[in-house]
Amino acid sequence: MKSTQFSNGKLNHSSKYRNWGLLLLCIIIMLVVGCKRDKDVDQEAPDKFNVLFVSIDDLRPQLGCYGDNVVKSPYLDAFAKDAAIFTRAYCQQALCSASRASILTGLRPETTGNTGMYLKGKPLDEQYPASYTLPESFKDSDYFSFSIGKVFHQMGATSIGSDNVTDAWSVPAWNPKVGAYGPKGMQRFQEKYDSLASAGEDMRKISSIPRVTYIEAPNVPDDQLPDGAMANKAVEVIRECKKNNQNFFLALGFVKPHLPFVAPKKYWDLYNSDSLKLPPNRFHPLGVPEYTLLKDIGIYKYENGPMKGIQPSQKQAINALHGYLACISYVDAQFQKVIQELKNQNLYDNTIVVVYGDHGYQIGEHNAWGTKHSNYESSTRVPLFIRVPNAPMNGKSSNKLVELLDIYPTLVDYCNLNKPQYKLEGMSLRPIIESDPNLRWKKEAFSIYPRNIPGIGAVMGYSMVTDTFRLVKWTAPGHNFTEYELYDHRIDSQENFNLAEVPYYKSTLDRLKRFMEYEDEFNKQQLVD
Repeated sequence: MKSTQFSNGKLNHSSKYRNWGLLLLCIIIMLVVGCKRDKDVDQEAPDKFNVLFVSIDDLRPQLGCYGDNVVKSPYLDAFAKDAAIFTRAYCQQALCSASRASILTGLRPETTGNTGMYLKGKPLDEQYPASYTLPESFKDSDYFSFSIGKVFHQMGATSIGSDNVTDAWSVPAWNPKVGAYGPKGMQRFQEKYDSLASAGEDMRKISSIPRVTYIEAPNVPDDQLPDGAMANKAVEVIRECKKNNQNFFLALGFVKPHLPFVAPKKYWDLYNSDSLKLPPNRFHPLGVPEYTLLKDIGIYKYENGPMKGIQPSQKQAINALHGYLACISYVDAQFQKVIQELKNQNLYDNTIVVVYGDHGYQIGEHNAWGTKHSNYESSTRVPLFIRVPNAPMNGKSSNKLVELLDIYPTLVDYCNLNKPQYKLEGMSLRPIIESDPNLRWKKEAFSIYPRNIPGIGAVMGYSMVTDTFRLVKWTAPGHNFTEYELYDHRIDSQENFNLAEVPYYKSTLDRLKRFMEYEDEFNKQQLVD
């Protein structure tokens, strides 16, 4: 039986007010908890992610978050604490154009036929008409698809980006109207450019671009060089998209630390040349033919570089390393400006951020100076970060073998994009990012690099890396020519000693040959339909 409280025959009003107060408090708590739960759900599963897609030209995994204690990369290191970091990521060819075409079509270079430098003078969609690029997929999925800087590759001597792939972007690609050098370098550049043009040189060719100095430390603001101008443009685009409530795929292609090593002086001042150390393996790998590495390129192409066939002086070598590090720090600071703007606009927690280097790099490794252009670990291993808001792998690292080819299907998976009619040749990284406990994963990563051998002609180097080995197969169609390289990463992580002819490794070599010839069936089954 319900009891009612009376005092002197009257209802106790203090009790009534107390009951109403308790009821009101319960309602407030329910509303607060409900709002928080709704907010958490929104954070975990937004209707549509934005995507910031950052490529950094020629960036090898020389960052603090990858264990390097020389480079100053505080902002990428801080970002890595909030993203999934992939420690065994590999490009499909260590060349700007080919690597980027592979990433952005989801196809291997041997599939598209783009294994050379400049797309044979044609935009990607003309060279490979079947291509359906990643930015095109975003555009067709009602995203604002926008390109800043070097995303695909250059198409002409006056262009920093490429990016005239016909259907990729919502509006024309944007490139900075500032020179690649500081004031002194640009003065010399213009003098040489005018001289070549007066002599009848076709200045539309990439090969005609004057290369005047491979290092410069101009005392200029960040945005007086291309990457600073690009960061400013990215900030502007983010603000405009927020204002218009527009979902975006923003592709931002920083051009450093690619040669020439030009960065504002304050970034050079972060390093003391006297304390920099060159790599110990400044020699050609033992037991391999000379054709596996290209000579007299990189810093050799510049007026103040070493003479062809001559070793760089100690000063030239240290200057190259100093310049490379300064350019990394410069790009690191520009990256932070863009990330900070996402946070300022309250977009960071609704934006997937992908950051990668398009291939590795050598500053003296295997006696290569300012180059990539090979199948070695130093050329093919790259940094890769992916931040999906609230993903379990954020702040953690994965040592699983992944390929840059996997980025396209990953974004298709997370953003529910239109798919190409062909099968993407990578695998979605979502199971890794979501820490799937039942995950089965690929056992190899592949890359290629072509060569031209006198007396034989065009040959292709097919490279496969596993958890512990690298196998490279050189073969020439139509010729009785096959050569192998084998490296054991357990004892030779720098790949200095070819073991393919060592009897002890014969069974390993035969097993890896079979792996290369018949790719793991599991990987094939995972191709995206």
